[in-house]
Order: sequence, then structure tokens, then C-alpha cells
Amino acid sequence: MHNIIYLNTLELINYLQLPEVLWEACRFFSLSPTFPDKAKTVIPIATTSSHSAQNIAFNELGRQAITADSNWKDGNYEVNKTNPGKGLAVARMAAHITYLSKKGLQEKFGRKLQEREDLKFGFDADFQIESYLRYQGSVFVDRFDANSYLYITRAMDYFDLVKQFNGNLSDAFKKTKAKFFVISFTSDWLYPTQENKDIVIALNSIGADVGFVEIVSDKGHDSFLLDVPEFLNALKNFLDKSYTELKNER
Repeated sequence: MHNIIYLNTLELINYLQLPEVLWEACRFFSLSPTFPDKAKTVIPIATTSSHSAQNIAFNELGRQAITADSNWKDGNYEVNKTNPGKGLAVARMAAHITYLSKKGLQEKFGRKLQEREDLKFGFDADFQIESYLRYQGSVFVDRFDANSYLYITRAMDYFDLVKQFNGNLSDAFKKTKAKFFVISFTSDWLYPTQENKDIVIALNSIGADVGFVEIVSDKGHDSFLLDVPEFLNALKNFLDKSYTELKNER
């Protein structure tokens, strides 16, 4: 996460906690209700209280790509000295699409060809977007474990804060004394604004101190990782104000 300090130990949660990557959102929403007195400032960014059917579908596509790779070996690929890299790369390609937006993809790639004058009528990467996704898949394999991907995405899909609190999201936060600032992005279709607003509504219903802003951006879910001035300014202003308030309390 650019220009943001991420604090993830209980000793440091007293200041703030920010979900850095998709699966961090699950841990974030588990910590806040479980340790309501450990957070002073909470900033959920482009997140949700539970995965939609669409999100589960994309995760399942990735899991199937991995398990269908003959080198997966029922998860015993290290013992068999194999690597389900092809399946993991495809899983990453599918997931990466969800982090972007249609407008952003169109503006960046459109139907531009990849280092060629015309279509080759084969199965190499004719289009720049194809080459881009293949690259994202290949570099992901070098830094991530296939079984970890399976378990993390499954944990994300199982996470359901509404169900955990018997259908009432507000109950998840009823003991919290933290100050919340929820941020969403207009082009984020992975965790759309309405799902962020549902969190705001739940917090409002218990009288929590909560602010909300929807940032205009055509960069999709990945907006929180990129140089989006309106987002960075809103975040900085809130953090500066929160830090001053916390400092004055001590």
C-alpha cells in the first residue's frame, strides 16, 4: 500500500488498522468486533462484510485452475517436487481482472496489439491485455504458494460477519468505541460502494462515530494502491486529524 503505514499487531492497533490486501479485510473485520477496545481509529478501504456470489465465483475459478493443474498432486506438490505454476498463474490472471475496471482497461489497452502489426491467428498473446495478464500470472507464481492461495480464498469466501452476528451487522460493532472512516471507489466492482455503505449504515445505527467518502476513480479496486490524489488527500486529512486528537488525549 503506497503512502500508508499498516499496523497489524495488537500493541499498535491502538492507533489504527488498515486492510492492505483483499484477505486482510477479513482479519480486520474479525479484530474490530473481537477486540472493540483495542482500536481508536479504523479505516475500512474498499471492503465488505461478506463476499458476494460474484466474488465467490471468481475465487472458485482460481481454485479450480490450481487443482486442475496436473502438478498440484492433491496439494502434495512439494513432496512430489512439482509446481502447479500454470494453474496458479491462471488463478492470478482471473483475480487480477477483478481489481481493475472496464474503463481503465479500455483506456490503457483497448484493442492494441502486442509487438505486431496484425493478428497472427494463433494462441500467442496478440493483444496487449493478453500479454499483461500473462505477465501478472507469471510473476505471481514466483512469490506465492498455490495451497496458500486455495486456503486464503476459501477463508475469504467463508467469512460472513452478518451471519456471525445472527443476521445483524450492527451487532458486530456495538461494543466498539473506535472512530471509523469508510472509503470506497466509484469504479470498484469487486467491493462496490453499496457494500461499503452497508457497513456505514450498520455503524450509524449504533451511533458510532463514522465518516464516509466515495472517491471518483476509473482504476477499479486497485485505486487504493495507486496514485489517486483525492483518495490520498482524504486519507491524509483524516489521519492527521485523528493523530492530533489521539495525541491530545494522552
